[in-house]
Amino acid sequence: MKAIFQDVIRLFRLTYPEIGEQRGTLAAIAPVTDEIEALGRELAKLVALKSGLMNNLLTGRVRVPEGIAVPG
Repeated sequence: MKAIFQDVIRLFRLTYPEIGEQRGTLAAIAPVTDEIEALGRELAKLVALKSGLMNNLLTGRVRVPEGIAVPG
């Protein structure tokens, strides 16, 4: 099978964009990639904050004030 697979693969002609087009594509998606990474970091901070707040509430270190309705 290995030899057959290699023979089949050799029949395919692979094309790819020129280097200028590749660089243009990267330049176009870089700001979006940066934004996604920044949002991921912010999400991680919020998850850590929620975890800490839940821990404080569930252990009784922080009390829920009277009169606050819990959505259900």
